[in-house]
Amino acid sequence: MSIATSSHANRKSILTIEDESTIRHSFRDYLEDLDYIVYEADDGRAGLELFKQKQPDLLLIDIRMPKMNGLEVLREVNKLTHDTPVIVVSGTSGVREVVEALRLGAWDYLVKPIPDMHVLRHAVESALERADLLRANTLYREHLEEEVARRTEELKQHQEHLEEMVDARTEELRREVAERKLAEQRVRDIALSSSDWFWEMNGDLRFTYISSRFFQLSGFTPEEVLGKSRKELVAIYGSAKASSELESNEQTMIQHRGIRNFEYPLLLKDGTTMVVRSSGVPMFDAKAQFSGYRGSGTDVTELRSTQEKLQQSEKLAALGGLVAGVSHEINTPVGISITAATHLRDTTRSIQRLYSEEQLSAQELEEYLADADQASSMIYANLNRAAELIKSFKQIAVDQTTSERRLFELGSYVREVLLSLNPRIRKTGHQVHIEGDQEIKMFSYPGAVSQIITNLVMNSLIHGFEGMDNGNIRITLETDAQHARFIYQDDGKGMDKEQLKKIFEPFYTTKRGAGGTGLGMNILYNLVTETLQGSLQSSSSPGHGVRFEIRLPLNPGATEE
Repeated sequence: MSIATSSHANRKSILTIEDESTIRHSFRDYLEDLDYIVYEADDGRAGLELFKQKQPDLLLIDIRMPKMNGLEVLREVNKLTHDTPVIVVSGTSGVREVVEALRLGAWDYLVKPIPDMHVLRHAVESALERADLLRANTLYREHLEEEVARRTEELKQHQEHLEEMVDARTEELRREVAERKLAEQRVRDIALSSSDWFWEMNGDLRFTYISSRFFQLSGFTPEEVLGKSRKELVAIYGSAKASSELESNEQTMIQHRGIRNFEYPLLLKDGTTMVVRSSGVPMFDAKAQFSGYRGSGTDVTELRSTQEKLQQSEKLAALGGLVAGVSHEINTPVGISITAATHLRDTTRSIQRLYSEEQLSAQELEEYLADADQASSMIYANLNRAAELIKSFKQIAVDQTTSERRLFELGSYVREVLLSLNPRIRKTGHQVHIEGDQEIKMFSYPGAVSQIITNLVMNSLIHGFEGMDNGNIRITLETDAQHARFIYQDDGKGMDKEQLKKIFEPFYTTKRGAGGTGLGMNILYNLVTETLQGSLQSSSSPGHGVRFEIRLPLNPGATEE
């Protein structure tokens, strides 16, 4: 038994339990080349002890081994934890053992020998990704306590349905002895992804099989779906957006490459929309001829809906801050205008009294006219200032609540957004400085730019400057022929490598107990890379603040020469 070690605490670890040294070493070498930490054991009993010591992120078990076989190891592991993904490895004659392993909780299985190690890589990445998603869902449920009861019941029903599906598939395998190899291939390919349902396509990319869960969730009948291509289904039940996104997916399938986490909406009969996430792998016959696709699908409607609601909450929170900014900023010019108007009113009444008593002198009239001119000028200037502020705030508010493209000057717009944040900034004593090209013109989405600036500034105020009295934020604007470069820096407490690596992950926050959602920087990343079609780089170290360099096309969607 040998142990591979690494000084990188952030790498995923895998324990492989395999009595055949050649296979075990090939697994180790391949996985270490993929930057995993690999622990090895040559029998089940030693492997179980090593599992208890190292608590790896994933377990790769051979079923048939001396001392303690893979099924016995799996039973013991289940007593310790149900969170660690387990992939079992079996020869082509071990169908019953594989079925038992799946029933005991194995996440996937592979048939050895494995001619293409990419199959191993795909299985490992799928299992680890599924484990990460399950952990993210746990955090999500903790954050939204009001959803716990309902989600718990749904997860219970989902688990019961998965058990029913496993039992049904087990019975099918027993009946289809004559098609054993085909059944083994089907189970192996389908198990590559965690899913709600399974599907198969023929060489013309038309659905030939979809498991019953899809029809239960969607309300469609097999007659309405089978025999049609995904493109035809989207044309009938989808949307224009789905049709455009489908083109690149179809090209991938025409090239006989695997598809992963492709999402598209389907309009159901009851008028609701179901968001489908689909993954699949190409199939080839004994002559290496392409014969179709096999894969899995998942209903991610609720996940997408919840993310959109949380993102909308972030927008409304930013809009609430904008309203506070409006109220605070216009108080000064309106207050001055009221004071000047009150003075003018009182002076006018005094002049009217003197005039009615025929005691008004020429000098008093001249002084009144001069005073009235000064007061009216002051009223005009301050009310005009208030009108400009309201106009500016109104434009920002419109931008934040719509997705319209328009022409705007980046430097001026950045200043307007910062003006709306002034009440929060002034409370802290921190300073914001703007440098660089102030006249960059963009035909883009100002609402997205506004939210990016707001999220960056609030991130500095809440996280970066925590415990500080006089932090500095520096914004530098640069441009070339087709892009604007937006550099944001603060001199706050900064982040370590682990925090920086997770900063754009959804629901990651160091302020969860203080009400942080962990979506601010994730929304920022999506706005930069998707809405604005730009790129984003970040750097930081403890005690040295944070730096974000954002590169945005001046006209997103325009063809570059």
